[in-house]
Amino acid sequence: ASPLMDGVETVIAQLATFSSQVIPEGMLNDFVTDALFGGVGSFLVFVPQIMMLTLIIGLLEDSGYLARAALICHKPLSYFGLSGRSFIPYLSGHACAIPAIMAARTIESPRKRLITMMTIPLMSCSARLPVYALLIAVLIPDTSYLGGLVNLQGITFFILYFIGIAMALLVSTLLNKLSGLQKDQTEMPFILELPTYRLPHWKPLIHRVLTSAKQFIKRAAPVIFMVSLVIWVCGKIPCAR
Repeated sequence: ASPLMDGVETVIAQLATFSSQVIPEGMLNDFVTDALFGGVGSFLVFVPQIMMLTLIIGLLEDSGYLARAALICHKPLSYFGLSGRSFIPYLSGHACAIPAIMAARTIESPRKRLITMMTIPLMSCSARLPVYALLIAVLIPDTSYLGGLVNLQGITFFILYFIGIAMALLVSTLLNKLSGLQKDQTEMPFILELPTYRLPHWKPLIHRVLTSAKQFIKRAAPVIFMVSLVIWVCGKIPCAR
């Protein structure tokens, strides 16, 4: 998704530059440049990533792979108070937590659905990768072992990913032990239909990708805009001396 994200970022930057030249200097110019393009515009950069994520998961799902992966992961995940259906939201959480939390709505058990939603943000999403890369480059030496096959910075990067998964499972276990989240005796057993392996149908898949992008923008853009507006207004308020 990086080329598409770079393209969207370039278009937004050009629009911001054009609007700043057309609109006279003043409050309106600052609002359009900082609040509108700076807030909502920076949020739109992640839309191609959401589309690519939906496309890849759609390919795995339509081919019949994800159902089998969820079935395989159900037993180990059940030890942490989760369901096999939590596998897909956890997998999506490594790209972005927002669509991953939305994907958790397919979990039938309210208890397991709540635990999954609360622990998805602990996964190492792609927005943290630049932070990881910066900290590792500054703090960890670029040392290689076994003739260059093993790199210390790469091992550290893997450990950070592993810590995110381990913490999500640990917190899931703790939430499962809380009195308010004890297992419901009426909870249905895990039942999942295994579809046959097949080639995905491209037309409904593309429609699903476009729909997910539209829903992502529709639900998240108003919140991002209001937060950007509040930050912009607070930045314009003179500080008391």
